[in-house]
Amino acid sequence: MATLSPQFGFSIDQLCVQECVLFFGPARFLGKMNDIKRVLSKLSEDDLKDGDDFAALNGILKHTPDGRIVTLQHTFLPSPFPKAEFEEAVNIQKLFNSLFLKVASDYDFLESTFKPVLSQDDYVRNLWEIYKDDHELGPVQSLRLSLNRSDYMLHTALSGSSLKQVEMNFIAASFGGVMERLVKLHQFRLHQLLGRHAPQLPECPSATKFGRALAHTVSEYARKCQHLPQSSLGYSEHKTPAILVVVSDCETNIFDQRSIEEAVLHANSSIPILRRTFAELAEVAGRAVVELGTSRLFVDGHEIAVIYYRTGYAPDHFNEEAWRTKLRLERSLAVKCPSVDYLLANMKLVQTALASGPTVLSRFGKGAEVEKLVGTFAKQTVLSTDFHFADAAVIDRMVAECRKDPSKFVLKPQREGGGNNIFGGRHCFSFLSDYVTTH
Repeated sequence: MATLSPQFGFSIDQLCVQECVLFFGPARFLGKMNDIKRVLSKLSEDDLKDGDDFAALNGILKHTPDGRIVTLQHTFLPSPFPKAEFEEAVNIQKLFNSLFLKVASDYDFLESTFKPVLSQDDYVRNLWEIYKDDHELGPVQSLRLSLNRSDYMLHTALSGSSLKQVEMNFIAASFGGVMERLVKLHQFRLHQLLGRHAPQLPECPSATKFGRALAHTVSEYARKCQHLPQSSLGYSEHKTPAILVVVSDCETNIFDQRSIEEAVLHANSSIPILRRTFAELAEVAGRAVVELGTSRLFVDGHEIAVIYYRTGYAPDHFNEEAWRTKLRLERSLAVKCPSVDYLLANMKLVQTALASGPTVLSRFGKGAEVEKLVGTFAKQTVLSTDFHFADAAVIDRMVAECRKDPSKFVLKPQREGGGNNIFGGRHCFSFLSDYVTTH
């Protein structure tokens, strides 16, 4: 199911949105953009090659599909960004965390939102069946851990700039690990180019805080389970419960993940960290066992405190056996990051529903807090009246506007992981022409 969202006048490189920014007031913002362009225009090929070497030195790396280590794409310098909008993004994050906790806990809302797509989308239907089982049988684990990333664009208009949220990312939220390293590299480059006139970047301890959150969750799990008897499934030498990182067969963003693992070990070096694929965790492999009675999960003799998913956000991550494995993991006592309710709450349809107007959002809060959230919502329209939050007149108006000037819009499918959006005038026009013909 596609949603239609207007593009905005100015976008910031995704790697720099989180905290790797230069602070300037509105009057100086465009001027500083020009300053950055002038600095970059003076760089030689040797300067850029040196920059690539220093990026590798600081761990700004990735694997290629064939296993080679290469530099991760990144901006050479940080992007100027208005201070007020940056601080707004930081300050509003707790409200978003609270909002999505309420959304993930609202079975009736999620059911009414996803009901029209369950017969069409196997991926969503499989997730829903796991969530439904969890709802009917009762959750095994009440603790939740969310390591998320909120993506924004800066919308510019005659009245000034405003912050608009593109999406929230709850599963396998990338670059929290490498971002901490990139900020240090950007600061180094600024000092190299500008000397004592170099601005000071805000700190970005994203990897450190993700690592501490994981380590703290292990401690909370251990505290909750301290009354349980020792299991014969666990090896006696494994005293501390482990973190299970579920990964894909061909993982390219491994250095981002390892940065977070390193931060976990800095927080508590006794925590074992296991990296396993769905295939390695399959019941037929015999390496992952859920204990009868307690529902504790053991993998290769390690009791698992936290399951940290870095895969599982796309249909091609699963076959039938992987779905069975996913169900076993979700019904275990381990804390899931994210749990299946959060994964459903993270879907594009939910974001579109929340942005559809005050009627839906008022279900989860009222007053000034809701107004703050609404102020950051981008305009989005689902292209079907099958949904309870859809408005036929709004759909017709948006489709007509998009056909008139498709370059202003992005078509977003019900998928996570990036690379799925349709944009550019010709592509949007072609898709909508087919849509109008069909509907």
